[in-house]
Formats: sequence, C-alpha cells, structure tokens
Amino acid sequence: MIIKLINEKNETNTLSISCRVSLSAQEQNLNCSYNIQEALFYLKGSSSVEKNTKKAIQYLKPCVSVGNIEAKLLLGHIYVNNTDNSIVKKGFKLIKEAAKEGNSLAAQKLGVLYKYGTGCNLNYQKAIKWFKKS
Repeated sequence: MIIKLINEKNETNTLSISCRVSLSAQEQNLNCSYNIQEALFYLKGSSSVEKNTKKAIQYLKPCVSVGNIEAKLLLGHIYVNNTDNSIVKKGFKLIKEAAKEGNSLAAQKLGVLYKYGTGCNLNYQKAIKWFKKS
C-alpha cells in the first residue's frame, strides 16, 4: 500500500506500508465457530430461510481444511447421510479423524458406522472399541 503524505511546505512524501495478516489459532477457531453456527443454521432452516445443505458444506470446508474437529464431525455427518457411496466414505474418514483426535461424539458416531457398516466394512469389534472410547 502506498500513501502520499503532504507536509506543511506542500512537499509530497511517499510512504510505503506492507501489511501481512496472520491469523492465530484462536482467531481461526473464532472464525470456525461462526462458520459452524452458520452451517447449522442452513442445515436446520427457519421460517424465513430454506434449508440449504450445499451452503452449509461451503461454510464447513474451510474449517475442515485447517483441522477443526467439530467441522470434521459435522461435515462427516452430512456426508454419511448421502446416497453416493464415495461421499459416504469421505464422511466416514472425516468422522474417524475427529474420533482419533479425541472427540467423544465422533467416537460414538464411528462406533455406529462400524456397527452398521456405513462407509466401511461391518466390524463389531471396532464398533465396541469406539463405543468404549466415547
């Protein structure tokens, strides 16, 4: 950014300013908290706003890319309820990542997915393991 300054003698000086924006982890979490709330809003809908899963996914993807556990769990939940098996597998993967990172809700959901073979092979032993972890 270049700013021109005029002093008392009407002389012009040029000042060059370089700005670098760096978000801390806390600022990213605040942003992701907002994005998750917006995603939930579009998933639920209201009397004035129609449900919009695509818009909810748009809010969640940036947070998933920075590793937000709650966003992984929510996007994974959306994906495992899809009819396309490749998308269901993506959802399983996201939920498994969140569970491995210590999210108890994700661990419980992962147990259910293993119990019914959703996005993975049916595996009661792994289901029990994840239920216990949750």
